Amino acid sequence: AAAAVAAGMVELAAEEAEGEARAWLADTERAILAMQSSEAAARALDGSCAAAGLPAMIALQAARRLQAEEVAAATAAAAATATFEEKGGDPMATDPPPLPSRAASFSLRRGREEYIADVEASQRAIDAGETYEVCLTNMMHRKHQGGDGGKGDSQSEWSNSKGTTPAVPRAPDPASMYTVLRRTNPAPYGAFLNIGGCGGEGIGEGGVGRLKDTVAVCCSSPERFLRLGRPDEYVDDEDDNADDVNHRNAGIAGRMPGGGMLEAKPIKGTAPRKLPLGCPADVAEADWLATSVKDRAENLMIVDLLRNDLGRVCVPGSVHVPGLMKVESYAAVHQLVSTVRGERLPSVSPVACVRAAFPGGSMTGAPKVRTMEVIDTLEPGPRGIYSGSIGFFSVNGAFDLNIVIRTAVLRPGTDETWIGSGGAITALSDPAGEWEEMALKARAVLRAVRACDEAVADGNPADEEEGGIDGEDRWNNSF
Repeated sequence: AAAAVAAGMVELAAEEAEGEARAWLADTERAILAMQSSEAAARALDGSCAAAGLPAMIALQAARRLQAEEVAAATAAAAATATFEEKGGDPMATDPPPLPSRAASFSLRRGREEYIADVEASQRAIDAGETYEVCLTNMMHRKHQGGDGGKGDSQSEWSNSKGTTPAVPRAPDPASMYTVLRRTNPAPYGAFLNIGGCGGEGIGEGGVGRLKDTVAVCCSSPERFLRLGRPDEYVDDEDDNADDVNHRNAGIAGRMPGGGMLEAKPIKGTAPRKLPLGCPADVAEADWLATSVKDRAENLMIVDLLRNDLGRVCVPGSVHVPGLMKVESYAAVHQLVSTVRGERLPSVSPVACVRAAFPGGSMTGAPKVRTMEVIDTLEPGPRGIYSGSIGFFSVNGAFDLNIVIRTAVLRPGTDETWIGSGGAITALSDPAGEWEEMALKARAVLRAVRACDEAVADGNPADEEEGGIDGEDRWNNSF
């Protein structure tokens, strides 16, 4: 039913959606160009990198080089594909590009075949009426070790399919990692947490400068979970439609009379950005996303879920959607983003508002409780902070919380790194395509990890030769 509704919306609003996608893309590119041309902004960004220390500066240089290599590779691939098509070949028959060995040093809880099987299991649950949409995720992990020469434990959760435990580099320096993420994958709801130590410094048996209990979270999230403004805050619904005008006339929009405005901005719907950014192929991806029936169905179901969540704690009739399925473009992906707002009931506390909506519907699916039970039968381990939330509560009652995605969790003391990634499964999902989407969402974080690895690789060149998963396993079981 949601797919049919989404198809009708696409038919009625295709031209409008395409125009909005182009407008957002143009605004994004103008902002990027303005930032690059601003000497003050450049000095501030360079200053923040310098404050993080020399390792961060070296890692950032490596990240810039990797980005340049990606642009060159994308340009060469596009030229090769065009030549191949001119000769009558099938561009889909070409092999996927080789993946960097340092990225391949991560192991996954579920390899490609297992993940695709779980996508199909989710679709069977949808066909049976158990759920409408399942947010399925995977977890990448690595721990520094020298490798076992093929003597790994084949039953280990983190071993590759050959039963070996590959050599991997140490955990990235947290400050360097976040600096690279902030510069190469900027996002509005990013966060950096360093818990259990001061910058990872300390002395112990495990080595100088590595406290065993330190945990760092390097987050470059583009998604807001929930925000509550001050009661006296003015809220302007920029994307007016007839319903929003009626809300404003009723005194619901604009200045809040008491409880403050709650706002959620769920993301559902993803398309890859093409290099160089802003090229015709990149614009075409944004246009495609704006009118994709499957992606709009994903987004619509979560919007409906969040309307219900907010309706439990908001003034009756105040919940509205000022922005529905707008395309927002980030460094690695285009996303479909909606905005759901409502006036908080003065009798409901800020914490109660969060309890009513947590966990974020975009990371569970719909209906929420039953879908979480389905997820619990499919995912073999906990997500940790991934798909949770980071933010603040203010003494004036306001709060702002993100959804923890596009994130690396580091334990410098034990040299472990975790990265979560996933996507929404619907009846329209292509199982192989869902695997590719999961890989796409992890690439920006993986690039930052690789840049940090390469910043210290000169002192330990053997890691790159020994590390990684070779051949078919590299493509099927790692990124």
